[in-house]
Amino acid sequence: MYILGIKAFGHDTSACLIKDRKIIAASSQERFDRIKHSSAFPFDAINFCLDTASIKINNISEIGVSYNYTEAILRLYFLRALLYFPLSLFNLKDFNKILTTRSKILKILQINLKFKGKISFLDHHDCHAASAYYCSSFSKSAIITNDGRGEWATARIYIAENGKFQKYDQINYPNSIGLVYENITNYLGFIRNCDEGKIMGLAPYGKPIYYKKFSKIINIVNKWKYKLDLSYFNHHLKEQSMLPDKFIKEFGKPRSKNQKLTTRHKDIASSLQKITDDVCLLAADKAKDIRKDKYLCIAGGVGLNAVSNGAIYNKKLFKSIFIQPASGDDGTSLGAATLIASRYFKNYKINDFSPYLGKNVEKDKLITIINKNKGRINVSKPINIFKSASVDLSRRKIVAWYQGRAEFGPRALGNRSILADPRDPKMKDYLNKKVKFREEFRPFAPAVLYKYSRSFFKLYSQIPYMIITVDVEKKNVNKIPAVVHVDNTARVQTVTEKNNKKFYNLIMEFYKLTSVPILLNTSFNIKGEPIVNSVEQALNCFLKTGIDIMYINEFRFEK
Repeated sequence: MYILGIKAFGHDTSACLIKDRKIIAASSQERFDRIKHSSAFPFDAINFCLDTASIKINNISEIGVSYNYTEAILRLYFLRALLYFPLSLFNLKDFNKILTTRSKILKILQINLKFKGKISFLDHHDCHAASAYYCSSFSKSAIITNDGRGEWATARIYIAENGKFQKYDQINYPNSIGLVYENITNYLGFIRNCDEGKIMGLAPYGKPIYYKKFSKIINIVNKWKYKLDLSYFNHHLKEQSMLPDKFIKEFGKPRSKNQKLTTRHKDIASSLQKITDDVCLLAADKAKDIRKDKYLCIAGGVGLNAVSNGAIYNKKLFKSIFIQPASGDDGTSLGAATLIASRYFKNYKINDFSPYLGKNVEKDKLITIINKNKGRINVSKPINIFKSASVDLSRRKIVAWYQGRAEFGPRALGNRSILADPRDPKMKDYLNKKVKFREEFRPFAPAVLYKYSRSFFKLYSQIPYMIITVDVEKKNVNKIPAVVHVDNTARVQTVTEKNNKKFYNLIMEFYKLTSVPILLNTSFNIKGEPIVNSVEQALNCFLKTGIDIMYINEFRFEK
């Protein structure tokens, strides 16, 4: 049976199609409309899923929407109105918006798309949990979900066994480390629901001198729960509001977008990251205490915080941790689809989960752009693209690598990547300035052959999704300076022949040439744009940046 999951509105809309125990396709809407973190209804992503399966909308048995709007109205808005009256009257616009969204979704699906089947509105955190558990290889595990907020919950711990999971405990709105991180991202002059990763990268440049103040504002009240001092925040009164005067009096004026980053800004980022690590570690400790499981699944927007994930991983509470690579709201479409499927299949699990679920290379369009650009670029067809690309990389060339199906989630994992030599100490600054056009403090990640990974990084298991930060072995820091952050950590992607054969072959050839089994790997895009999603977009990015060489399928492009 075909099941479609959608994240319908709000940031990071997406669609995912599954057939029984197999994911057919999944993509965020941003890849098609080219608006980063797009909040548009995912028409394009839905059509992509249907086209991939060569089916029509009414071949689908059921559609799952990854938010329960009725629950949100009853709990979030009515209760908020009662708790914070009369200040909550400012929230009437938000209330009206959510009141009409459910009917708007039904209208789109039933009238615009003419879908005649069942439509289910599902709990948001359940969808996050499903996206991780059903894609993991674990039969028994604990699950942690953590984000800004769902209908009412902002974090949950679940117990999972034999294809089913149940809620153990939750933290409720307005207590939300996700919203705290979002609000302070905005306060520091960056874009909320977009630039939180920049704060994570900025944090090691500062010192956590505001940690004690944050500890009072984010007060731990038992073994894992915390309570916010809401006098420092406004999110409980109005969505995406500015921080109040009390916060500004305590921590200083907000940074404007183009203002130079100061020591104070860096110290605030460092302090925020440290308290976030604490909150996430407490949840992991609690999950371990209640279940004694060897395995943990993580999803939710906070699950994209690789530093906090690293704090959990490095504590070695669990034998293995699975973090959904699409941990943000885009991944809830996958969660919605699998959650519905679990009701129809016993001991439900996705077979052999892979994150490469997006759009494939369009071979006809590839040939077209080659023919159109003769004389403008040099195109060749190497006998062995892996040897050819490894030679290019070893000569300090910047290489774009566009192969197979795109990744689902925000990380490029070797199919839509810009690659470089990690040995070059000048590479990080060059890439940030001339290729990605982004802030100089942002680090780059290493993709490493798993079988050699422990010589370079302090890890004890595969971490294939570039979503966990670990320490770099001191003896090898100077061998790979381009992928080592200022605090001697790295956001590692381990690569095996099974999880990405082409990428594995490329890194292996580079290893044969250099004795370094690592490549610098960053997403194939520039600042402010989604990852490229077509050969035309790949060519445009290649031509307007400092990328030297591009490989699409078996073809090599050179300026």
